[in-house]
Amino acid sequence: MRFSLRTLALAIAGLGAFLGIMIKLYIERPEIFQTVALILGTAVPYFLAVGTIFSLAVRSSREPICSGCHKRLADLEHEKTTCPGCSADLSQAMAITLAPRSRTRYGLLAWGALLLCMPACGFLAAYVIVPSGQPLKALANQRLIQERLPPGIDQPWVWNELERRLKAGRLSRQEVNTMVSQLAAHLNATQANHSLRSLPWQRQFLQEASQAQLIDPATAIDLCDAYYGSKLPTLSLQPQRLGTGRNNLTLWIRPQTFGHLDSLGVELSWQIKEIKIAGQAMTPTSQRKIGEQWMASFDRLQLFTGDHPVEVELLCAYAPTTAMTKIQISKMASAQSAKPLKTWTHKLTETLHIDPPYGRDLQSP
Repeated sequence: MRFSLRTLALAIAGLGAFLGIMIKLYIERPEIFQTVALILGTAVPYFLAVGTIFSLAVRSSREPICSGCHKRLADLEHEKTTCPGCSADLSQAMAITLAPRSRTRYGLLAWGALLLCMPACGFLAAYVIVPSGQPLKALANQRLIQERLPPGIDQPWVWNELERRLKAGRLSRQEVNTMVSQLAAHLNATQANHSLRSLPWQRQFLQEASQAQLIDPATAIDLCDAYYGSKLPTLSLQPQRLGTGRNNLTLWIRPQTFGHLDSLGVELSWQIKEIKIAGQAMTPTSQRKIGEQWMASFDRLQLFTGDHPVEVELLCAYAPTTAMTKIQISKMASAQSAKPLKTWTHKLTETLHIDPPYGRDLQSP
């Protein structure tokens, strides 16, 4: 079989393009590479085999023989008109017969054996390259974190692979902090989606990274800020308007968090620092904590008629989970084992309306 230079060049170009595409898929999209390899090892050989069978059926070989002695006449010179075997006159009608030519074609046998082995070779290649059957394992850390984690940050597959690599010690501190920063940025961008606040797929990874002390404090603070976001406690007054027959005020402070970030070993803690009504510091008549809510009552308030600001200053902290109920926030700084990641003050404001005749007249001394 002869090939022209043009055919050889096209074959080499096609093979190079195919190998380039497959290498690119293996580096960037190993799951697609695995699918293509399986198709090439199954469907393609099947269609090639079917095409080969049809080709052989169409190109059935026949050769001329002598009707009398069945001597092959394919190599007979055109000038001779007699059979070299029986000297019969070949120019007579029915002296020559076309008979099927049977011979072993070793090239076709090799081609058939290759087609037969291709499915097994395809599965073997896929198993050798991706032995676990999980294509994500073939990706380098940088490509997995930079390219696959952002679009799959709400899905378990990338996080499961990252957790496996973390347990195997294959992730550096910088890579772990990069992933946590990506998660914080994602939470900041999806604050309205409360279902993300439980972090079902990221919880185990964060816990493993926290226990290994691979998360920097600044990165942990960014994640806490993103996780809690604007879900700090809110202030409500009952009632918001005092008038005839009502002179008792109740303050309610309710947290708006959706779960705790216990995978980092810290939770949002807050304590009452100061309460001001109409600009004056007030001490509640009674106060108590109901679950995570705080309630304070003020009896027999003496205020002028009109609107008065109610201000509550909170001392907040991202405190260690084990220390939240044992040590006050103001004392955590001196306790190394309970030192919070971050402390800050947060002010809540509301407006209290005082109606006559309960409120004193503004013109009165």
